[in-house]
Amino acid sequence: SAAGQTMIVSVSGTNSSTILTVFAPDGTNVDGAAQTDQYSGQLAASGDYVVRVGMMRSAARRPGATTTFKLKITVQ
Repeated sequence: SAAGQTMIVSVSGTNSSTILTVFAPDGTNVDGAAQTDQYSGQLAASGDYVVRVGMMRSAARRPGATTTFKLKITVQ
């Protein structure tokens, strides 16, 4: 992705605790894109961004906790 592009990311899961975090090319969290279910913003740097999907800690600790999710990413 290139600096100045807009990234739109959303996740929805069978478990309401499904969240995502977007990491910038330098490995830091993108502002406003940590432990949320959606993010939209302008990319500050060019490079590879990483989107990590998981569950909130309280839900993930439950025995047998699983989720099926749908991830949508748009970069324009």
